[in-house]
Amino acid sequence: MIVDKYDGCLVMEENDLQCTLSEFKNNRSTPEYIERGILKFIFHKNNIPYNSECSFEDLLTCLPDEVLNNITTGVKAMFFSGNKIDYKSFHDSYLFYYLEANIFKIWKPMLDLQLNNLLKKDLVILDIGTGPGSIPVGVIEFYKLLSVKYPEIHFSIVIDIIEAEYKFLEIAEYMISEVISLTTPNLKVNLRKRVHQILDDEFDYSGMDTYDLITMSNFLTVNERDNVKRGASILAQLSGILKDDGSIIVIEPGDLVNGKMLKNIRNEITNSSNMNVYSPCSGVWEKKKNFSCNCYSPTRTYWETPRLHRFLYQKGINKAGREQLPFQYVVYRLDGLTKYYVVRNKQHYIQLKDLSKHINEKVNVKANIRSVIERRKSNQWAVLLCDGSCIFDKRDSEIKAVMQKTFLIEMGLIFPVITGERLTLKNVRVKSTKYGLELKISKDSKIDIEY
Repeated sequence: MIVDKYDGCLVMEENDLQCTLSEFKNNRSTPEYIERGILKFIFHKNNIPYNSECSFEDLLTCLPDEVLNNITTGVKAMFFSGNKIDYKSFHDSYLFYYLEANIFKIWKPMLDLQLNNLLKKDLVILDIGTGPGSIPVGVIEFYKLLSVKYPEIHFSIVIDIIEAEYKFLEIAEYMISEVISLTTPNLKVNLRKRVHQILDDEFDYSGMDTYDLITMSNFLTVNERDNVKRGASILAQLSGILKDDGSIIVIEPGDLVNGKMLKNIRNEITNSSNMNVYSPCSGVWEKKKNFSCNCYSPTRTYWETPRLHRFLYQKGINKAGREQLPFQYVVYRLDGLTKYYVVRNKQHYIQLKDLSKHINEKVNVKANIRSVIERRKSNQWAVLLCDGSCIFDKRDSEIKAVMQKTFLIEMGLIFPVITGERLTLKNVRVKSTKYGLELKISKDSKIDIEY
């Protein structure tokens, strides 16, 4: 890894791609100091003595029933009704469950940027609606990995945060400080501005910096209805404080309703402003300038279930204990760059919109991965595809390839198949199903994934 002297971006060399992807080969694991930091805050807030010498399991048993009941009640109550949520009684619950649930989601869009040498050695970031600080903590953890792998490079992160809930500002400052205290010698992190204000039409952006990265997570959801209504307007205003070579990352829950809302906002902002979609959606055969689809295409965080979540599961919280967390994201830029270049040579490939003309024939296709469904019982992956030539707004319009994991291993692919990557399939047979079209893999099929 070297640093570009002109723009300060991290440029990968020959072995850096494999080194980077290796971090995504295995499930993510939350560092114990983050989970201990969560417990420490809750203990101190509720005037419970905190003994750092205690084991993690012993600390959990020290939570009084009243505190634990308040946490579990809050986790059960949040984000079910579709009504606008009032966080005032849910701060501890959100910290206990959602901080860990959201930390690693930022890694996928940051990987998208890193693969094209667009991450900077010195990063200035603004996090919108920071909550308990999940995204800043996730960014710091990502850069911590880089700093360990490349000890000769000195990294720095400057963080500004905006949050309407003062209690969340307090929690975020505490959690970010906990993580900062355990950074590597070649990584410096500075939590600079803490802005306690609603991001409404009256917000004054003139007092803000310009940023390499602007992030927001769970900010444009059905439970934040005012934000959803103003989603495109908010993004348009934020583009004014984004550096010319910067990125805006929006991350939202992986359910159908919020996913379609995110796509609708994406369509509106890209069709009416100077911002372009960098990832995960981009045309294979021609550059997409206008977006009209709102298909459901979640990606997933693969992680080792955190101990706090396992603990909640034991207490009857059904949504805890999951090994995969679905989410959806969009990365915007101002410079027209997209994660993948347009493919000019169509000679040996069939566009997805024309596959129905080739039923029972063997074809070659090149497409982006819309989503990946893991079928554990059959040891298969169902990979949904899109090349920008058609719209997938109905269940019976799916185009997917179902493949055994053994097939991927035989092809030499040892890394996970991830939403947003570009995939090439050769010698696959087109079959019609009740859900759309399926590309059948055979012994003479070939696969390649671009990262």
